[in-house]
Amino acid sequence: MDEWLRQRFRLSQQQILAYVRELNMFKKNEGVLKLLAWMEARGANLSPGHQAVRLDLVSKVHGIQAPEEYFWSLPNISKSVKTYSCLLNCYGQHGLAYKGLELYENMKAKNIVPDKLVYNHLLKLYQKAGQPEKVCSTFEEMRESEQFGKAEVALKKAEEVMDKAELHPCNVILSLHALCGNSTEVKRIWESLKSTFKKCLNRSYLVMLQGLSMIDDFESLQQIFQEWQSNHEHYDMRITNIMIKAYLDKNMIDEAEAICQSTMAQGRCDERTVYIFAEFYLDKSDVNAALEILRDAKNMVTTRKWVPSEMVTTHKWVPTKELVSRFLKHYEESKDVAGAESFLEWLKKIELNAL
Repeated sequence: MDEWLRQRFRLSQQQILAYVRELNMFKKNEGVLKLLAWMEARGANLSPGHQAVRLDLVSKVHGIQAPEEYFWSLPNISKSVKTYSCLLNCYGQHGLAYKGLELYENMKAKNIVPDKLVYNHLLKLYQKAGQPEKVCSTFEEMRESEQFGKAEVALKKAEEVMDKAELHPCNVILSLHALCGNSTEVKRIWESLKSTFKKCLNRSYLVMLQGLSMIDDFESLQQIFQEWQSNHEHYDMRITNIMIKAYLDKNMIDEAEAICQSTMAQGRCDERTVYIFAEFYLDKSDVNAALEILRDAKNMVTTRKWVPSEMVTTHKWVPTKELVSRFLKHYEESKDVAGAESFLEWLKKIELNAL
């Protein structure tokens, strides 16, 4: 190139970049690198896109240390979302997930807004780092940044790279499809999960029922709850509570109470069961029914069979501050002074008994 210029041939930056694109198309990595390095040495201002191309090629030709050095040598203004994204991908390709995650934290600290490619690389890095649970928080981050449609694409990418022999990533992907409201994908993952693993554990049933509740597929929720009732080895009240709440959400009070009575007879109700019913009646402004649930809570909660016998006498139930606040707010809005005083007197007795 220097010889070409010495012979007074004129070359514009755009012409050289056209050669770069052509060489890149034919995978002439070293040739592209030489051209880009030559341009930068002569003071050319490469775009973030071309700097990202150079990062990627340096990684392929010289290993991971060279692109790291090149990236950190760039002025801050050139450390764009494109160059960050490219280095994230380089770390993933070289099996350095922990470095990629550190780089992402650096990116966030500098308030650089991630794009679709960054999120795609990040989801893969979490899988490679053995942190599939972080996929959920990343997905929520994508939703908050109004990249919901892109999040679905990223979710497909995450599914491609996840270890399908591991149960936890399957549960995570199922949950995220439910967050998207994608009923078809939720059911597809569920069927895949059942065919892959000999037995579905309570955790998977819990995730599936939570997902069906999110997408409001009540018929499937009933069906899978009944399937769990027939197949479970260990009872999990969290699963039953999902069904109770689903019935109440449909105003099917008799069905919800029937399940509750059955679980009470087995000594399996927990605090969450109490809150579900109390909050339902408070939402209906039926404070008397909600209060009746609270008064019966002691019997519902302290007879749980899975609590060791030596702990039963020490397990005392008291309502949460949030639930107490809801009752007090109702009494305040209805200007029911007598009701508030009676409630506080009852609450005082409960708290004393819990000491």
